[in-house]
Amino acid sequence: MTTRRSGGISSAETDSESGGDGDEGVERDLFALKVMRDRGLISQTDYDTRRAELLGEAQAGRPG
Repeated sequence: MTTRRSGGISSAETDSESGGDGDEGVERDLFALKVMRDRGLISQTDYDTRRAELLGEAQAGRPG
């Protein structure tokens, strides 16, 4: 029987390298926010406000 190894990175490795558990969620939210702005679903002002909130939350969650 032959054993095959996966060439991918496990999610645990990715989380430890990214610097925090919430980073991926913030990145995903920022991307969704940009898509909504680009599609005209939210205004530039709404985008700027929510982006600042998300980035503030990301910074607050990081150890200093």
